[in-house]
Amino acid sequence: MIEAILSATTGVKAAMDIARGINTTITAAEVAEVKIGLLDRLSDAQVALSDAREETQNQREEVSRLRAEIARFDQWDAAAEKYVLADTGRGAFAYVPKDMDPDPKNGHWLCPNCFSNRKRSLLIYDQRGPYTAMACHPCGWEVVINGRKPLK
Repeated sequence: MIEAILSATTGVKAAMDIARGINTTITAAEVAEVKIGLLDRLSDAQVALSDAREETQNQREEVSRLRAEIARFDQWDAAAEKYVLADTGRGAFAYVPKDMDPDPKNGHWLCPNCFSNRKRSLLIYDQRGPYTAMACHPCGWEVVINGRKPLK
């Protein structure tokens, strides 16, 4: 943007120099040549200013996008503070509300994998034949809470 503004300023200065030179020009052909040069410089300055306006608009849009992203991060941080990483009792951990019993039958567990990616995904109580698991359907993470998972 600064380059575009400098270019526009240079173009306007050159056009002013040409305009001053018209006073010393004698013939009509020379006047026409000087006018063409003047119009060229003014056209260049107009293009440079248009580029600067476009770049300024793009930067404003980027600032707005970044502000919205910061707001989403702040909202996530506020929501995440309501949870604590708790032992599931089977050597794995899940996020549970700070003020609730960590037993999934009495509350809810959040997937630690999704949570680390700033997403809240409930672990679903899932009976899977010989064992019971708490599973995250979006990412596939699971923890066995009862029985044994068969080896493949």
